[in-house]
Amino acid sequence: MRFLFPVFLVGVVVVALPVVLHLLRRRTRKEVPFSTLMFLTASAPRFDSRKRIEHKFLLALRCLAILLLAGAFARPFFTRPMPFVSAGAGERLVLLIDTSASMRRESLWADAVAKARARLDETGPADRVAVLTFDRVAHTVMSFADWVAVPPGERASAAAGRLAALQPSWAATDLGRGLLGAAEAIADDRADRKAVVGTAAEVVVCSDLQQGSRLEALRASDWPQGVELTWDTVRASGATNAAVQVLSDPFASEADTAAESVVARLRVRVTNATGGKAERFTVVREGAGGVPLSLDVPAGATRVVPLPWPANGAPGQTLMLSGDDHDFDNRFFVAAPAVVPTIVVYVGNDGDDPKGALFYLRRAFPATRLRRPEIGSRPPDQAMDPRQSALTQLFVVNAPLGTAAIAGLRAYLDLGRTILLVLNSPQAAADVARLTGGAGLTAVEAQEPDGYAILTQIDFGHSALAPFADARYADFTKIRFWKHRRIDENTMTGARVLARFDDGSPAWLTVPAGKGQLFVMASGWHPADSQLALSSKFVPLLHGLVESSAGLYSGQSQYFVGDPVLLLANAAGSSTGDGPVSRRVRKPDGFTVALAPDTVVFTDTDAPGLYTVESAGTPHTFAVNLAPSESATAPMPPEELDRLGLAAGRGGTADVHAPRPGDTATVTFLAGLESGQKLWRWAILGLLIVLVTETWLAGLLGRKPARQADEGAAS
Repeated sequence: MRFLFPVFLVGVVVVALPVVLHLLRRRTRKEVPFSTLMFLTASAPRFDSRKRIEHKFLLALRCLAILLLAGAFARPFFTRPMPFVSAGAGERLVLLIDTSASMRRESLWADAVAKARARLDETGPADRVAVLTFDRVAHTVMSFADWVAVPPGERASAAAGRLAALQPSWAATDLGRGLLGAAEAIADDRADRKAVVGTAAEVVVCSDLQQGSRLEALRASDWPQGVELTWDTVRASGATNAAVQVLSDPFASEADTAAESVVARLRVRVTNATGGKAERFTVVREGAGGVPLSLDVPAGATRVVPLPWPANGAPGQTLMLSGDDHDFDNRFFVAAPAVVPTIVVYVGNDGDDPKGALFYLRRAFPATRLRRPEIGSRPPDQAMDPRQSALTQLFVVNAPLGTAAIAGLRAYLDLGRTILLVLNSPQAAADVARLTGGAGLTAVEAQEPDGYAILTQIDFGHSALAPFADARYADFTKIRFWKHRRIDENTMTGARVLARFDDGSPAWLTVPAGKGQLFVMASGWHPADSQLALSSKFVPLLHGLVESSAGLYSGQSQYFVGDPVLLLANAAGSSTGDGPVSRRVRKPDGFTVALAPDTVVFTDTDAPGLYTVESAGTPHTFAVNLAPSESATAPMPPEELDRLGLAAGRGGTADVHAPRPGDTATVTFLAGLESGQKLWRWAILGLLIVLVTETWLAGLLGRKPARQADEGAAS
């Protein structure tokens, strides 16, 4: 048996204390009073031998308690032979380097690269090395295969050259994903080279390990056995870092009676990282007319203050913060949300009749500050303009269609869109076949035996019905349908029933048509058919159909670095008589990215700033900012890593870890043995048992002399 911390064994000398206390007896155990001696002066009794020890078992228990306590602190473990790996097997080493935005502070990036190059210079010809970086995700700079492909004498310089070409990004820090990427690289290399699976494996992390690092990816998985972790941390000299963000919608305008102008009230949040020394900061809007706002924020605290902002100014502006040591996160960009139309076209003849379907359709899309709905109406036999159709998010058909309208709607379906068709006549059932190119339907008016029908068997897997999947909103039985058309879905290839009436016939179903889909309702929502328009399910259902058709643009204008940006849905696929409208995105550095005509998502948000979508229409500006977590630059508490089993030197079982001569593997090997055995827990358990026994025995022996003295006095 050996001890990980043998210095604590010095505490064994304390075992002499109970022995000395047992020898120092000053009084006899039994006193008998004599009346003839009451007038004499008391004197100390003489003992035959001061070396005689009473209650030897009690003394042994007390000495054993001290020995167990010292042994627990010394961390005992049983040794075993260290596994041997031939010198030619080498070591697997992954250099994992942090390239997140927080590494832009001072010389952190240069320090991390220097540490990585020092580790590369220590590698031998038999080692296998991979170089990875991480921010939001892990990136491979040099794989194990790339390392082996380079001549042994040039490997370290080749990897260093690739590192020299890198710079920190503006993305957030996801340490969990980075570590998993390194572990997966080692696992893949072990699978490819089974002959050297027993070689040592080590992951060296070069990072500032700031508090904002995310670890969620590791909470669902364990760190692999046999992979040692080494933390090569870098630290900035400046202690104070503050950040500024905007909490509320910056362009929620309100009247300012004092200035007699329309302004926006921004709720500005200033956060001072833990450990900061400065507390006074200044926030100002960049450009002319900005009035500086000074505020005091203690270290580790947050303060929210209102800031007036002219709503009729530029579509994008910048907040500036000053007073801290690091300026990489001292700007926050603000962009006005885009107000875009939601275009829904109703095909029918009922006009604005309060008893018709169009009357309720218009009220399902209320106007908001960020959305301007346009509910149009057209006769069912009118030809359609392809350009206008491409800008429409949803067509609602509630009348038999003419030949010209059929051609336009089929072209609309070929764009991957959705058409909502209500079966209100036998001709409408025939239009299903004309739109889908398949077999037709036979719609028969159903008689309601109880006066109404209800919905059952709802398929919440469809995107339009997914918002109702929660049990609180899944009850459709309160909606009564006065009449519906009974149809057979088996006559249509690929039909998917989304809801049925209680008589078993389909109520809602989808039929594939080209790249899009036809959403068929066997009953309408106007009062003559059902209570659907009066139900709370009606508005979310229609919005879900718009979302599944062409996307419902939210008007969002604030994003974080790396977030995908949903572009204006009604601009995608639009065209003029000369061809598709060209669009491009101008980035903060002035570089422009050309967009394909059908692009609806922009993903090249790699830097904070104001981005502008330029097209034939009105340009749209959106803001991309640094993730707030990057501003938490204080060092991560060691307890966070300990809870996940990621303390320095943790490498799992020592049977897999093979040390190399001349390195620190012996210490790691012994620490792995002790960590796996945890004999100190048994020492603590034995200590508790000994203390309980000693307390019981001492109490029993203490009561016995007192009882004998009472008996002597009574006699």
